[in-house]
Amino acid sequence: MPLLLSIRYLVSYALADGAFFVPPTSPLFNEALRRGGTSFYLPGLCVPMLPRKLSEDIMSLNEGQVRRALVFEIYLDEEGSVVMTQTLWGLIRSVWKGTYGKVQDYYDAMDKGKATQHPLHSLKHTETIGLLREVGNLRLKIAKERHVVEYQRESSGVSIDKKGFLAFTEPRMRLDSERYNEQISLLCNSEGGKLLSDLAKGGGQRNNNPGPSVVQAIFRTQKGPSEDGIRTLAATILETIRAHKLPQDVWAWDSKKEFLSDYLGRLQRLCKVGADADEDAKSHKTVLASIERQAMLANQGARFEARNKHGGHFSLRLEVYARFSSPMRELIGCFSHKELKEGLLGRELPGSSVKADKRAREKIIKAASRSKKTQKSISGLVFKHAMDRLFFPELRKPRAECRIFDGYVIGMDFSGWQKSERMYIKLLAPAIQVKIYVQDLNAEHRCMYVPTDRKTFGRWGTAISISPLGNSRAPTFVIGMKVTLKVLDHATYARDSTKDRWIFDVRPARENQGIDDDDDDDDDDD
Repeated sequence: MPLLLSIRYLVSYALADGAFFVPPTSPLFNEALRRGGTSFYLPGLCVPMLPRKLSEDIMSLNEGQVRRALVFEIYLDEEGSVVMTQTLWGLIRSVWKGTYGKVQDYYDAMDKGKATQHPLHSLKHTETIGLLREVGNLRLKIAKERHVVEYQRESSGVSIDKKGFLAFTEPRMRLDSERYNEQISLLCNSEGGKLLSDLAKGGGQRNNNPGPSVVQAIFRTQKGPSEDGIRTLAATILETIRAHKLPQDVWAWDSKKEFLSDYLGRLQRLCKVGADADEDAKSHKTVLASIERQAMLANQGARFEARNKHGGHFSLRLEVYARFSSPMRELIGCFSHKELKEGLLGRELPGSSVKADKRAREKIIKAASRSKKTQKSISGLVFKHAMDRLFFPELRKPRAECRIFDGYVIGMDFSGWQKSERMYIKLLAPAIQVKIYVQDLNAEHRCMYVPTDRKTFGRWGTAISISPLGNSRAPTFVIGMKVTLKVLDHATYARDSTKDRWIFDVRPARENQGIDDDDDDDDDDD
């Protein structure tokens, strides 16, 4: 009874029934595996893992349609902590299909005291939308208490414009509605992972089955940064704030005294842009962005594993994590649904066997690893086409009329191989990252750029600042420095014409006030 009295919220999270529609013994499973075990995404287009009749109709939890589903019922207390979780399979009917934008618009109306005037206020599920926000904030608070790092990233995506071309979208931060939904998805995957972990330990304890486990679980794991990686990050941060002459008592990070999440959260509050924000703090937002990038690079990649290694998922600060929430676009989701059902039943489903499931699991994990690389390549090509369309028109303009792009230096890598020496610039609009090859920077400024004092950090040879040799008039560049860019040229490589790069004129922001282009061509006194 005390357990039931502590319950404040019920999260019912319905997922398409992947175990029913895509069993490992079916031709559908083999075809999904052949397609990479995942759906691939481009702007305005999806290459589905499953036939569209399934993924967009029969299997999909479409509004107003009765569909088969796996439902997680997660009971939370008043603080948002899990009291108990149960799962069930059945039929559901979705009553409304919304969008993040519509829901966020309603939340904004609530904040302005105009919720009753909003179209969503009169719907039957309005209370649920409000509770999503309530529980989402509680779960975000719990994540903060677990010391999960939340990065403040503004980015531009790629979409198809009115003329049918790829183009960058307007810069934006993630909506709160997206963050709340993410927390519910993470909660489901975490609780599902716990269930799988318990059942995989042997026997299916929940069914008093003393025999060996029938569960072949797949976990998402991530190893934390090494001690050397943490020391390198702290040293990189210290060198960055020294370069910007920032107070060390505020900006330095001591990993033994402060969690990274607390450190970055403190700086995020310091640099928050708003009417009441300090102007000096606003100007240091670019320094914070460069520090956040170094923190992200210190992390190791997450992987799918047959065992829950490394103590779970480091970035999420979860002891166990699995993937249940995307069965229509991830084969791992379909397989995990089936293994959970078998674990709860304490026996294999008809047509399955432990031996066959182990083989299927191995294939799925390998396919997931390959498909991640494939999606990265697809996204890279999409980004390149959008970037080419943004920059090519600049080549047809007189240099004096070329657009000036504002941005800031977010990273510099000097690993020791000349062609790998790069500076990374984050543009403000569009909010994208562009790569500057130092060899092109050398040619433009007629010098040779090297790390200041020859000092670099970590395996990538991260430089905090670079200085010119051979031209005293050339600027020094520092991570976090605001810069401006103009497109200079587009070049291909002699050895491989399929590879190309953009060449930019990069200068500290203050130098682009009233640039006289003739002066740029008059630097022959070296």
